[in-house]
This record gives sequence, structure tokens and C-alpha cells, in this order.
Amino acid sequence: MYEAERTEVILGRSCSDEGDVHVSNCKQDNVPIRKRLGGGGTALLSKDIIIISVTGVTSIPFQLREHMNAVNNTWCGQAIFKIKKIFSCKLKFVPIGQENQY
Repeated sequence: MYEAERTEVILGRSCSDEGDVHVSNCKQDNVPIRKRLGGGGTALLSKDIIIISVTGVTSIPFQLREHMNAVNNTWCGQAIFKIKKIFSCKLKFVPIGQENQY
């Protein structure tokens, strides 16, 4: 778990900036676009966003929605919701493919 030091766009291994990012907005706002080695989609990171990395082994690969629902129902997911309630955080889960600010 960590917090980004500054705003940046992170592309997954198979993602491209042309298809996933509003490059002109990033350039205008001085938001760097980086590529990570791991899989997954494009993510916008910034201060005040907590990044949680979850790893595991599965016998059913490529079932992202099911896997994330399982994570949300574990102690980790429940802890996130408790943190939201305790600190009155604005916590929002954005469906994959609907995060289009940058």
C-alpha cells in the first residue's frame, strides 16, 4: 500500500497512450505518462489516492471482475470500506474502462 508523490498516468503492459489517455491534457497539465512492466489497465495516480497492490494465485485466469469482487469481500476490501467510514473519505470504485479524466 502506498501513496503517489505526484500526479502521473501509468500504462499497463498492453496499453497505449493513444488509445487510453488524453495525451494533450497530460502535456498541458505536465502529467507524465509512464509504462509499467506488469499487466492491468491504465491508471491515474496522485496524492491522496491510496494504491493497494494485491497478488495471488488462481486456477481461473483472466476473470478480473470476479477476482476484484473476491478481493472486495476479503478483510482487505472490508478494511478499505471501514477506513472510508471512520475518516469520512470520498472512496469511489470506478469500473474498468470508465476512468477518463486523462
